Amino acid sequence: MSLAIAEFPHSAASPRADRRGTSIWTRHGLWPLLIVAIGAAPRLMFLTHAPPGLNQDEAANAWNAWCLLQTGQDQAGVRWPIFYTRGLGENRSTLFIYLMMPFQALGGLNVLTTRLPSAVYGILTLPLLYYVGARLFGRVTGLMAAALLAVSPWHIQQCRWGHEAAIVPFLVVAPLALMLWARLPLIHRAATVQPDDTLDTPRAKPASPPRCPPRSGVRRVKGQPAELARPRVVLSLLAGAVVGICCYGYPAVRLFLPAFLTVATLLNLRGWWHFARAPRGLAALGAFGVGVALTFGPLLWTHVTDAESINKRGDTNPLWHEDDPWARRLELFGKRYYGHFDTSFLFYEGDGYKIQTPPEMGQFDHYLFPLMLLGTIELIRRLWRWPAARLLAAWIVAYPAGDLIFAADGIHALRSLPGLCGLLLLAGLGAATGASWLRRPARTYALVAAVVSVVVINARFYLQFFGEFNRIGPVYHGFHADLVSACDWLRPRLDEVDAVFITTTNMNMPYIVTLVGLEYDPRAWLSGGRAISQSRNWDTYTQYGKVRFLYNTTADNALAPLQSNGRTDRTIVIVRPGESSLQGPAHVVYGPDGNEELLIFDEGL
Repeated sequence: MSLAIAEFPHSAASPRADRRGTSIWTRHGLWPLLIVAIGAAPRLMFLTHAPPGLNQDEAANAWNAWCLLQTGQDQAGVRWPIFYTRGLGENRSTLFIYLMMPFQALGGLNVLTTRLPSAVYGILTLPLLYYVGARLFGRVTGLMAAALLAVSPWHIQQCRWGHEAAIVPFLVVAPLALMLWARLPLIHRAATVQPDDTLDTPRAKPASPPRCPPRSGVRRVKGQPAELARPRVVLSLLAGAVVGICCYGYPAVRLFLPAFLTVATLLNLRGWWHFARAPRGLAALGAFGVGVALTFGPLLWTHVTDAESINKRGDTNPLWHEDDPWARRLELFGKRYYGHFDTSFLFYEGDGYKIQTPPEMGQFDHYLFPLMLLGTIELIRRLWRWPAARLLAAWIVAYPAGDLIFAADGIHALRSLPGLCGLLLLAGLGAATGASWLRRPARTYALVAAVVSVVVINARFYLQFFGEFNRIGPVYHGFHADLVSACDWLRPRLDEVDAVFITTTNMNMPYIVTLVGLEYDPRAWLSGGRAISQSRNWDTYTQYGKVRFLYNTTADNALAPLQSNGRTDRTIVIVRPGESSLQGPAHVVYGPDGNEELLIFDEGL
């Protein structure tokens, strides 16, 4: 408990905070490492079993990545798609499937390599959030925010499946960290920093910062040390490129990042203006703009010239109808925006989808409410004198942007993920503010009590998430745990059979799940032999190769042609109990309640 909590949040606008920026990783290096270790465990353990099986969305990502890795084409036959790839009938973002490919190159096509990228990038988000928090408000706030993220049920749950939304927190924090590292003027103010612009306890006056070298091309800003005022041009170029690349991820990021950076820039226009007046600052801004233009520009142009294709999912799922008047649209927009700050969504019920909301709670634990409230008060109090406060305020205000134009039964947890780290940083600021009111012995006791309380509260989540949560119907069937188990039995026998018939009852896009579960050959897939029917903008495959799916027919009717073709065919039939007159299954898949879920018949017909 030697953490020096007395070294309390200070704005990166202050000389003291900026001078310490170079020692962010050395002063308390063991604490971020400990937080990363604590956060890694629940994101990695039992990764293939909690949740069980494989959801159709993560299977679509895995299959397209595997097709690209093996053939250079996605499942639709498009070579190295950049802006979108066709999966399940919608046009999905491509970034996540490319990030998945190195894992598949090492471990093959399976559930583990499908989910491991989400876990790894989720773990990497922890030190990045610490860095961002430390640069904005001081090391203690950074540690608090990273620690809260490490044990966040919302983040842990998202890191444990292969959905492209799982890495949204990383895609938000990584470009912000790079922009801060490049010393772009997100939080630098042009005016003299006053003594009360920090929350530090009184200390000795720091030594004066060194002067700029002669003719350095850097405009010295009063109240800022020279080494901070000097921007990094190459890193600015990299930061701009990363901002654009991250927009190729989940659509919520594509909407959030431009909105967030625009609001943040408007709230610090004076800082950007003074930054641009220096030759090196102007060069850094130019480099940043070039990086954004080279990466985000083509994506933006595609949205203009090929809007129907790249916006396909959004166009089929809008928040309002075309004939709705503007008053109605504004009403829906306002209600949707407000809902993201409703305590029902944040702390009590979540978004209502069992597979993406922590069990029996909202998106956050209840103990975060007073911390966020305290952080909000401190944010408002310092808003106009604290550039870092304005940046965080822009983050909070803009976070619903990715979930404001798509329809859903309520607030959508995946499209709201851009705000996860921002809200936890707000809670970290509140925790650090409260700790600053206490003297050292009381701070130590409060820290111990907080750690014990968090462990006890989160133990309930861990017991449910790694236990009963995986046995409830919406999760067990939502992740096709029974079908994946059947594929494990079928995979070593597939080459020896002539035909396979699989039920579609209580399944969603079973074709894509079986492609991953059977570790199917992409070359065989692309060579043909597929049957597809389109309904409501979705691609429903009824057959590929020797595998057929029982849509609008029974197993007995599907088997009739084989029984009368005059030859013996080895046939595998996978059906629900009562769906076939066949007797004596070769294998039975039992559900978590002990009841029969799937019957597998191995017949010679």
